[in-house]
Amino acid sequence: MTKALAKGITENGSGFEGVTWNVLGQTYYPKAVCETTFAFETNSAPGQFVPVHIHPTQDEFILVQEGELDLK
Repeated sequence: MTKALAKGITENGSGFEGVTWNVLGQTYYPKAVCETTFAFETNSAPGQFVPVHIHPTQDEFILVQEGELDLK
């Protein structure tokens, strides 16, 4: 059985079904979760970073809405 993508809009600064995560001091808000899709929002402060990592079985897309993001 597959999990369908839920309808609706999750407002800025809140997670789907009230879920949030704190990873290395950054807060992540899941926005869309189903069997084939996972999307989240994070508002990173200047100087915050995510350690170098890979996703061997997933594609990753990043949308920067304000400021800049350095990738290595």
